[in-house]
Amino acid sequence: MNLQASHHIVNLQGIGEVHYQAAGHGPPVVLLHGLAASVVAWRCNIHALSQRYAVFAPDLPGHGDSAKPDVRYDTEFGLHFLQQFLDALRLDRPVLMGNSTGGFLALAWAMLHPERVQALVLVDIPGMGREVAWPLRLAALPGIGSLLAGLDVMSGGRFAPRLFRHPERMDSHVRLELLRLRKLPGASRAMLSALRSGVGLSGLRSSLLLLHHDGTPLPVPTLVVWGEEDRILPVEQARGFARRFPSVQLRILPDCGHWPQMEQADAFNQAALAFLDSAAVIKDG
Repeated sequence: MNLQASHHIVNLQGIGEVHYQAAGHGPPVVLLHGLAASVVAWRCNIHALSQRYAVFAPDLPGHGDSAKPDVRYDTEFGLHFLQQFLDALRLDRPVLMGNSTGGFLALAWAMLHPERVQALVLVDIPGMGREVAWPLRLAALPGIGSLLAGLDVMSGGRFAPRLFRHPERMDSHVRLELLRLRKLPGASRAMLSALRSGVGLSGLRSSLLLLHHDGTPLPVPTLVVWGEEDRILPVEQARGFARRFPSVQLRILPDCGHWPQMEQADAFNQAALAFLDSAAVIKDG
């Protein structure tokens, strides 16, 4: 597939080089991938979105071909990166679309800086409940995570099939890319740091419940998309989120797992574009 995307590098203070892809013209959309992934997670979406948007898809720090500084990869660091990235590219009020921990980061940013977000598309994100796949919980434990990484259970190895309801649907290019990323210097350290910092597993959920109790809705139009057969984060977490915040649009895609944007790419792209139209994002593009 020709994504018609160009490759760029931006150097961010205290982080280093961040690689990103850019495509299209129009209102900006920033795509944020999840833990142990890269821009490859959006392989089936960039082209469709770029027909009507200016799409920016970074490899998050510690991931892909971006720098992997020796830092604590917690939510604070993620927000620090996002602020620098948006400022450097002069993206004042983009749509933030995030899968897994990338969606968690997008939501945290929107809660803190709603004036800098046009809309949110959240795809199978953590922080909505306590249940999570056992390899991720084990990896957060001292000593155990390094063992799992060494056995290649995590990114690109035997954990990769958990991203899909039907692992055979994962393109061989994607599988090879995840394996390549897994072997890059600093990649395992960054992944384990993020897991041990509890990214997405507790703090944001508490903040959301507080918002709900005082009657405050989510600050921007929000679409939640979830794979009905997600084996990492159960779909009931999405339904619970929608019950707490009735203004949220919820789309559950059947017969797919943790990466519905790839496993059910056509349905995902249609849902995302329809939502953004209804949210009046594309009017001046």
